[in-house]
Amino acid sequence: MEQIICVISQKGGVGKTVTSVNLAAALAMNRKKTLLVDCDPQGSASASAGIHRNISGPTLKQGAKGICTLEEITVLSCHEFLKVIPMPRGIFHEDDEFDLMQGQKTCLRTFLSGAEDLFDYIIIDTAAPAGFLTLNAIIAANAVIIPLQCELLAFQTLRLTIKILEQVKLTDNPGLKLAGILLTMYDQGEDVSERIIKSVRKHLKKYMFKTVIPRSTQIRELSIWCKPIVIRKIGTVAAQNYFDLAWEVMQMCNSVKSNLKKRN
Repeated sequence: MEQIICVISQKGGVGKTVTSVNLAAALAMNRKKTLLVDCDPQGSASASAGIHRNISGPTLKQGAKGICTLEEITVLSCHEFLKVIPMPRGIFHEDDEFDLMQGQKTCLRTFLSGAEDLFDYIIIDTAAPAGFLTLNAIIAANAVIIPLQCELLAFQTLRLTIKILEQVKLTDNPGLKLAGILLTMYDQGEDVSERIIKSVRKHLKKYMFKTVIPRSTQIRELSIWCKPIVIRKIGTVAAQNYFDLAWEVMQMCNSVKSNLKKRN
C-alpha cells in the first residue's frame, strides 16, 4: 500500500512547502517512486519542484472535480522518480473551493485512489490556515507531518493544528496517523529556539522526528533555484537534513504511530 503523507500546519511560514518538496525529492533520490501533490493555491511546491507556474494543461483543479484522470494531470519534475500534480499560482480560487464543498470532502481521496499501484509515496503540500482543499488533503492521507517553527507563535498554534487532525480522525478518516512533528527554522544558541525545542522535547518527545531543520540561507533561496535543495545543493548540511528526514519516514512508514486521540 502506498503511503500518503500530508504536510500541515495552521500557521504559515513554518516550512511546509520546503519540507514537502525536499522530502519528496529525497525519497525520489532514494529511488522511491514519489508523487508530490500541490494543494496550495499559491503553487509554490510546483514551482520549487521545477514546474513552471504558468504550465498549460489540466491541474489539480480539474482532477479534484473528476474532469481529468491522474495520468492526465501528472507531470514530470526535475528528477525521474518524482512526479507532480501541479497547482500553478492563482489557478484555484475561493469559488472553486465552494464548488468542491457542494460535492464532497473526499474528492481528493477518491482521485488519489488511482495511484495505489503507481507510487511508493505521495506527499501533499497544503495551505495555511486549513481550508476545504486542506481538509480534502487530510482526509486523503494515511499520515501527517507537522512542521513546527522554533518560534513562540508557531508553538502556540500547534495545539489548534492537532485539534483539527483529531476531529478529522474522529469524523472522516479513522485510520489517520501522526507520522511526527518536525522542528524547523532552528537557530542553535538563540534563546527562543532553545526554549521551544526544550519544551517540545519535554512534552512531545515521542511524537518528534529526530531530524531538526536549522534556519538556512540555502533553504530561503529555494524559490529562486526552482529546484529542491537535495538536488540543487546536494552536498550541503541543509540537504543532508532532508535526506535524514526521508530516511526516518521510510523507516517509520511501516509502523507509524496511531497517536491521534479518539474523542468520545
